[in-house]
Amino acid sequence: MKIEDFRNPPVDYRPVPFLSINDDIGEERLLNLAEEFLDKGWGGLFFHARTGLITPYMGNRWFNLVRSCVKRYSELGGRFWIYDEQGWPSGQGGGQVTWRGPELRNKILKCIPAERGLPPAGTIRSQVVSSGERKRKWNFVVRVMPAGWLPDLLEPTAVRAFIESTHDLYEFHVGDEFGSTVPGVFTDEPQYTTHFTLEREKALPWTDRLPGEFESEHGYSVLDNLPSLFFDTGNYRKVRYDFFSTVTRLFVDAYSSQIYNWCEERELKYTGHYEWEDSFLGQIHCIGSAMQHYEYMQQPGIDHLGRGLHNPWVEKQVASVASQLGKERVLSETYGVSGQSLSFHDRRWIGTWQFAHGINFLNHHLSLYSLRGERKRDYPPTLSPHQPWWRHNRVMADYFSRLSYILSRGRRMVDVLVVSSLGSAWCEYRPSDQGAVERIFRGFSELTENLLARQIDFEYGEEFIMARHGRISGRKLLVGRSGYRVMILPPMGSVKASTFEFMRDLVDAGGHVILVGERPTMVEGERSPELARFAESLPLVPNERDAVCPALKPFLPITPAIRRLSGADEDRLLVHRRKEGPVELLYVVNTDYSRPMLLEIGYPAGSDVKELVPLTGEVRACPQVLEIDLAAGDGRVFATGLEAGADGEWEGTIGGEISSEPIQGNWSIRREDPNVAVMDFTRWRQPGGEWSGLVPVWRANDATGKLTEASEFEVRYEFDLEVGVELDLVIEDARRYDVYVNGTRVPSDTGEWWLDCGFTRIPIGGVVKRGRNSVTIRGRRDSDLSIEDAYLLGQFAVRVDGRKTPLLIREDPRSTDVSDIRGAGYPFYAGTVELQCEFDVNASRGTPWIEFDELGGTYAEFHANGRELGDIFWRDYRLNADGFLKPGRNRIVIRLTNDLRNLLGPRHWRGGEFTGVNPNSFRDDQGWTDAYVGVPLGIGGLRVTWRDE
Repeated sequence: MKIEDFRNPPVDYRPVPFLSINDDIGEERLLNLAEEFLDKGWGGLFFHARTGLITPYMGNRWFNLVRSCVKRYSELGGRFWIYDEQGWPSGQGGGQVTWRGPELRNKILKCIPAERGLPPAGTIRSQVVSSGERKRKWNFVVRVMPAGWLPDLLEPTAVRAFIESTHDLYEFHVGDEFGSTVPGVFTDEPQYTTHFTLEREKALPWTDRLPGEFESEHGYSVLDNLPSLFFDTGNYRKVRYDFFSTVTRLFVDAYSSQIYNWCEERELKYTGHYEWEDSFLGQIHCIGSAMQHYEYMQQPGIDHLGRGLHNPWVEKQVASVASQLGKERVLSETYGVSGQSLSFHDRRWIGTWQFAHGINFLNHHLSLYSLRGERKRDYPPTLSPHQPWWRHNRVMADYFSRLSYILSRGRRMVDVLVVSSLGSAWCEYRPSDQGAVERIFRGFSELTENLLARQIDFEYGEEFIMARHGRISGRKLLVGRSGYRVMILPPMGSVKASTFEFMRDLVDAGGHVILVGERPTMVEGERSPELARFAESLPLVPNERDAVCPALKPFLPITPAIRRLSGADEDRLLVHRRKEGPVELLYVVNTDYSRPMLLEIGYPAGSDVKELVPLTGEVRACPQVLEIDLAAGDGRVFATGLEAGADGEWEGTIGGEISSEPIQGNWSIRREDPNVAVMDFTRWRQPGGEWSGLVPVWRANDATGKLTEASEFEVRYEFDLEVGVELDLVIEDARRYDVYVNGTRVPSDTGEWWLDCGFTRIPIGGVVKRGRNSVTIRGRRDSDLSIEDAYLLGQFAVRVDGRKTPLLIREDPRSTDVSDIRGAGYPFYAGTVELQCEFDVNASRGTPWIEFDELGGTYAEFHANGRELGDIFWRDYRLNADGFLKPGRNRIVIRLTNDLRNLLGPRHWRGGEFTGVNPNSFRDDQGWTDAYVGVPLGIGGLRVTWRDE
């Protein structure tokens, strides 16, 4: 580990966002974004075609832009990552592959009751099936999906066609930068068929060559055993296990291995993630076994969408394969669907949780090129220069870059292997009944949670990977480069034959095998008396936290010792240990969203302990026994064996509270950006027709969308004005409309824009009046034109309570309460406000701190008495004000910057704040309210607190 690289991580350790290529792309703006991304701390971009793309995908202009962008990144030292599809899922070649012929199209196997007459087209077997006491004849039918649907990714020639349509073309145009400026290729959600197709059709994946491959691999015919795949008849568990082992192998060989080898030959990294990784059922439906695919990725990855912490086994399974097979970097496509109010605290909370589980490369979802039309609702947030907080993005980028560097070094220190029970789920799966699969997955997930809740770290063992890379050495089971003293089997009825051998050999070598919940009795879906006898000799513990963890502790001598003293619950603590040469790292994370945790960490006497601070790049000397305040969502890194000197001394914990007094007074409010009024209700008509009533804009868009191409329409927005002010009107795609304000036509192509270059800014101060005003746009319907909200900009306050049209009034820039200033006339404001107040401080003993309870915004910069006090952007809402405050009169200034949530919405969801936002969230009839719903803007509970020294 190089401390200088920790302080200033190389570009390859920096987060990289998707750049949504979603409009008619301009070269100059694209290159400016490249510079912006690097300037704000990112390492480059993933060039991702998405909703709204107008520039022809993979055409000459596309590759001209690609070459220009790669050239600029080469000059700047950044990275241009290829994204392999137009949208997702990957494998379609922008829709080209399936048009090459039906043999390349996705196929499914259905079981249909036989009727009189000829069997349906595609029938490969007709058979009488005995199920229980009932006999019935069934047709087993292969259905070929239509062109334009998914390709058959179990078929190597279909994947070869995909590579020819995409990868080979990128090589032709920018192959000279492969392995340097162009580091790799991202694949997104490839699948052998969709989860929803198999659910709806009660079907199984299929391909033409499956029967031959199955018989070659297992020595019997799958065609003779098709009933066992759909009914509990015959040797059904064995047939199902063999079926999914073959299907998974075919998918790995055709897709993952073929693309992996293509990348390996060109010194590229194959990365991205597969569909439906987060459950056994999803993997059975879509990919077979996620972990088997990760073996064939130079840089394996997952996605983590939504604003929350999900099932940790998704992160653990990919990190386990990476650790075992020596893959240094593990990617997560993260933050998508979280909504525009995703805060820096949310980003740290989610990111540190993932890093504790083994992720070390954040792929930010999503940075929009354009907000125009439906694009702004494409699974927000946009993490881009559109955001008011963008100038502060480097704070987060540097933080995760340093963590990424640290947590990519050496190996994870783990002694426990948990065998995946996915193979047992294969045995039990049938399309019409998935309950047994869910039960097996539930037991597996509960064991995962139980171990993590008691800080027992572990990795997963995928049985096919274990078979290929496992061996016994000393008292350990080695899988690749990782060694385990203890093997745990979760509740599972069947094991792979090689796993059974490992179990016996590990026990004979002096290692430990522990069974949880039940004893396995089958080998690859068949009863095994030998396994049953051996399992009787192994310890069996209930799948309960207080049973599993004590059974393991004697085998796991762990230093340093960690003890929770107070605060957030123990099960919110995650521990990650690593070793690189003489350096041992300890990463501790408090996953609680709002509560801090007090920890004691005890190192052996004589240890040279240092803290590596990812926020600043500092290295601090520490005592051997540490008491640390671990803030909500925070992660801290400690190291021994580090040769580098320290930048500073250990700061210790924050002292206890002596007294507290609120900061009260008359606050002044100064906007640094124009205020905004949103007009998101409207009337519409066709020329000469009657105006509709006031309806949400999206309803007017739906109504005009039913018009024939080129039909004319009019849309009218309304607002009320109580004060004479200069106003600007903002209309999306204004150049495509005739625009009238109070009946007077105004320019619709001014060359000025606001927020996004597709949002035209039109001065209208000379044509507005006091009272009711109207804005009318007239246009012709076409496929790329959508009716969107309109905006007013200027020096005013906004009232919307109980109204569908905004009322603009005079601002009163004073308030006695700044916990939420939306009510002072800023319900839609997106930008920076300066809050300023004079207040009295009474002398007290101890150290003064500025503290507060809630940050209604993203980034707060504090000044006290004319001096910079510090910035706050995540929980631990306090700043040491010693030497800044004085007895008597003081002045505090807070520059508070928010996000696009109140401006772009969703604004009318009655259920509170979304944590999973998709395009339908903006138009959901079930949860709609005409009232405006947003998030606070302000500082809540601001006070001076005196604490012990």
